[in-house]
Amino acid sequence: MHAAEPTRAPAATLDSLADAMESERRVLDEIAGTMRRQRAAVGANDLDAIDDSVFAMHRLLQTLGAARQRRRMVSRLFGASDDLPIRDLESLLGPLMTVRIGAAREALQQSARALSSEVQINRRVLREAMASGEDFVRTLAGVTDPGAQAAPIAATYSGTAAVPAAAPKIGSGLLVNRTV
Repeated sequence: MHAAEPTRAPAATLDSLADAMESERRVLDEIAGTMRRQRAAVGANDLDAIDDSVFAMHRLLQTLGAARQRRRMVSRLFGASDDLPIRDLESLLGPLMTVRIGAAREALQQSARALSSEVQINRRVLREAMASGEDFVRTLAGVTDPGAQAAPIAATYSGTAAVPAAAPKIGSGLLVNRTV
């Protein structure tokens, strides 16, 4: 997987590799920031901010895909395969490994670890928010046993008009915003 003659790689190619890793790191940092804003929006029950964060995340994930593709393309100039982990850059580049590439690699790895932590936190927060939302709907519907009435609640979330026959009979009206 090593380039036949790595000493022939121009300095511009080495700088392009460092630039590609730095760009990818910036996108990872933006994703982590968006996840923190999303978490704050969930905590504040700010549906507009949650919606904005979803669109921002979609845009950032596309940008991340392009940044990774750029890094892979530059890495191929050194004979790397698409699946070469960045931790193996030093063994690929050998004497061409520069301080800037090493620093860019370390920063990219650090950002990836930080983003992984943000993802785990958001998963937990969103799971708890969903459970709270289900509890709220059960309370509104007057359901005391969550397992016994799971079907009507699922129908409420899905936005369908069909409610199974086992649904509780409620004498008064039930208002649930199905646009969320």
